[in-house]
Amino acid sequence: MNNEHNLSTLVIIILASVSLIATLFFETRLTSWAALEMVIFLFSMMVTTALFFGLWLDEPWTQSLAIIFFSGSIANMLWMFGITPAKLTFLFGILVNVCGIAIALSKVEKPLSYDIQTYEVEEAKRDLAENKKKGKR
Repeated sequence: MNNEHNLSTLVIIILASVSLIATLFFETRLTSWAALEMVIFLFSMMVTTALFFGLWLDEPWTQSLAIIFFSGSIANMLWMFGITPAKLTFLFGILVNVCGIAIALSKVEKPLSYDIQTYEVEEAKRDLAENKKKGKR
C-alpha cells in the first residue's frame, strides 16, 4: 500500500468518527423526535462499522459506502437543523461531511476492464478441415 492511500483511509476514518460526534452534539439539543434520532444514530453506527471493516480489508466498495454515509449524515444534519437551530454545530457537521464526500470521491477507482476474448476463426476452420482429413483416412 502506498502512503497516499493510507492517509486517505485514515482521514475517512477520522471524518466519519467526527461526523458521528457532531451528530451526538446535535442530538443533545433535540427536544422532540429524540427516539427517532437515536434509531437513525444506531443505524449510522452500523454503517460506520461496516465502513471501517471494509477500509480495514481494503475493499473497493468502501469508497462508495463512505459517500453514502457522508451524504446520509448531511441529510440527517439538515433534518436536525430544521428542528433545532444550532448553527455552529450544523456548520461544523456539514463541513466535516462535505470534506468526507470530497475525499471519498477522489479515491473512487475506475473499475477493472477485462480483455475481450477473441478467437481466430480461420485457424479454427483450418484445424477442423485437418481433423476431417485425418478422420477419413
